Amino acid sequence: MNSVTKFSSVLLCIVKNTVDPALSVSYPQVRAKPTTKTTRAMKEYVGSPGDTDLPSAPRHMIIVHEDPFRPQPRLDRDAEDGMATVVGRIRKDNVLKNDIKYVLVSHNTKMGAAKGAVLVAELLIRDGYIP
Repeated sequence: MNSVTKFSSVLLCIVKNTVDPALSVSYPQVRAKPTTKTTRAMKEYVGSPGDTDLPSAPRHMIIVHEDPFRPQPRLDRDAEDGMATVVGRIRKDNVLKNDIKYVLVSHNTKMGAAKGAVLVAELLIRDGYIP
């Protein structure tokens, strides 16, 4: 049985003069204790079984940094050849009950468009939607 975790979220996208990546700050409200369980869940996330075997798939979809100055667009945009989301600065936020906030970086051109589309095609072929 699959379980779905429900949470509310506020997403702030910081548009800055960067090359390719999107830098976002997220404020999700979670049911579990913030930060510790959330950080562990992000570190352990692997996607669906077999996803990492696809040619365009990253080995790690989410990379979590403990460094308080990461992620940084120029340092982290090419993680897993641009196909990973790099997360850092995970901390408790006291605005609402069980709120956390974190910063993430993903590569707009690679994951968001070109290679992301190729990965979706690989998934569709693997799962039998495209012969």
